[in-house]
Amino acid sequence: MTYEKKAMTAFAQATVAACDLIEARFANTRFTGAVARVVKIEAPFVESTGGGRQARESIVLKAANDDAAHNVTAGFVDVGLRSCELRSYDALNLLFRQRFGRALDLYQSEYDRFAAELRELLEKEGFAFKVVEADEQRAKADAVAEKSSNAGVMVALGVVAAIVVIGIAVVMLLR
Repeated sequence: MTYEKKAMTAFAQATVAACDLIEARFANTRFTGAVARVVKIEAPFVESTGGGRQARESIVLKAANDDAAHNVTAGFVDVGLRSCELRSYDALNLLFRQRFGRALDLYQSEYDRFAAELRELLEKEGFAFKVVEADEQRAKADAVAEKSSNAGVMVALGVVAAIVVIGIAVVMLLR
């Protein structure tokens, strides 16, 4: 990553430093499998981090051939909170199955080695490190699905209410 440091906030500079540290450490790491992947840190797609409140950078296992359809988000680094969340292999496999309908095409031994090395690197830098297990990932997915289904019910109720109001208005006008 190359940025003009003088135009960046302290949070942005710290984020760049942390991301550069991770990418430098894992520059030669390649995950083998059906699709070769490399470790990349991706910034959020916002102009400002809001003073660090939106400073989460995604840890992405990016397809080496740049086919975004095969990118897998393994977790995130939050420089403002000095924390990292990384999905366990089982949690990542769960998400991959939901997305692609098949098992994750990474070797667990490669991923577990990466996770252990990332944990060691970040804990030395003073970051809190959390591994998200499959059960927790499933609970998060269920909560999102429940919110989505509730949103659908609310939209349906809104449509029914609108039809009733229009019907009443039409009846009133025809009298």
